[in-house]
Parts: sequence; structure tokens; C-alpha cells
Amino acid sequence: MYLKEINFNNIIQILNIKNKEEKNNKNKIIKINGNNNSGKSIFSIIISKLLLNKYKILLIDNDENNILSKILLENKNMNNEIIKILNNFYIINFDYILKEKINIINYLKKIKKEFDYIIMDSNNKDKNYRKIIDKEIYLIEPNMFEMKKIKKEIIQNNKIKIILNKSNLYSIDKNVIEKTINKKIIGEIEYSKNINSLINNNLELKYLNKKEINNIIKIIKEVINEN
Repeated sequence: MYLKEINFNNIIQILNIKNKEEKNNKNKIIKINGNNNSGKSIFSIIISKLLLNKYKILLIDNDENNILSKILLENKNMNNEIIKILNNFYIINFDYILKEKINIINYLKKIKKEFDYIIMDSNNKDKNYRKIIDKEIYLIEPNMFEMKKIKKEIIQNNKIKIILNKSNLYSIDKNVIEKTINKKIIGEIEYSKNINSLINNNLELKYLNKKEINNIIKIIKEVINEN
């Protein structure tokens, strides 16, 4: 079953965000981090599009490849720092930010309350970003090569939550990884041609199946409901 058959009105019910928790969890900046080819840009667009059914979302494409901006901002008026993509869905125009020499850290502090969630796709190592973000998600592929790249600061920082991405039959088991790094893994996403092909399908979620969507919704719930 593909996403076009799923009732979007049920998505927030599936997320099951409690009213008391919701008030405390809104107006948050969530950074999606990871090594190159970890899938963080795809994950950023998926959670942004799922959340926009109820929440006002700002996407920040601060990845070195800027692949999301290239797709989402095509044929858009670029004379503003924030561009509307869909109802409840906006993206930062970094070209404009740089041209006008706007301090992005101060700017985000200023506009934070205008959005329910700000999703930042970034592998930027500037530590100043850590001062303004509320939560950080780090995506890794569960194999020995990628495991060796994880720095101690990522493992030891309680604000950073780890998600395994592109898992397959030959991946290291989630429980083994948790014991090795002594840190809880909040979610795991299996390798999927549907997910990987989103870049070539104009970032349309209708190409994902029900199982893939439900798993990502479960992870989103873990992320946004966690204090």
C-alpha cells in the first residue's frame, strides 16, 4: 500500500502527541546530522512533510550539497530569506542569507517562535549551532566502516539521539551497537529503494509504502515527544 492510499488525518493520531507534551515540545529546532550519504537529507524531507499536516515547519538545508534546496526552490522567487513551498511548509533561502550577510544564528533565534518545528539538515561542524538547537538526530549506517567514524562527543552528548539508517541483512545488529557505544538507538530504518529514489522523484512521499511510513512516524514520535 502506497502513501496516496493513507488517510493523512490519521497521521497525527498515530503520532499520539499528548496535549500537555505538545505545548512543551513546539517551537523546537531539530538538527538532522550524519556522515555523507547517511540519508539525512531524505530523512529531513520525510519528517518535514509528515509533520506539516498539523504543524508549521521550516526546513533549513545547510548540507554542503544543498540537494533539497536545488529541488524545492526550483522556479521560486528567490528575493526573500524564507520561501513558502506548501501550506505550513517553508524553507530557508541560504543564497539570500549569504548575499545579505545575515547572521543565521541570530536570525534563527529571532524567528524560532514563528514555527512549530525547524528541521535543520546539516553536517555543519560549527559549535555555535549546538547553542540554539533543541534536539539533534544523528543518522548512521550500521556497518563497521561507519561505526568507526562516530566521535566520542556524539556518543556522550545526551542531546544527540542516534538512528540507524539503510539497515539490511548484513548490517550489525541494533542490540550489538547499543552495547558497543553504550547508548540507546531510538529508531532503525531498513534500506529501501522507495526511500532512496525520493531524490529522483521530486521528493514526493507517495512513493513510500505503508510499512515505511509507519516506521518513520514511530521514530518521529520518539523524537518530538522526548524531553
